[in-house]
Amino acid sequence: LGINGVAIVFINEEDKNLFKELINVLKSSGSALPTALLNSPHAARHQRKRQKPA
Repeated sequence: LGINGVAIVFINEEDKNLFKELINVLKSSGSALPTALLNSPHAARHQRKRQKPA
């Protein structure tokens, strides 16, 4: 849509399974991934799973 803005997302222990989807949506939209999101233990867990051989 081309409209700039700011989004705030609150994620708690109950919602931590949404990290993978949130990261994928942000990446696919071309948005920068916030440092706080990348430094989250939940995001780190997601990245480790991606790096494991199948």
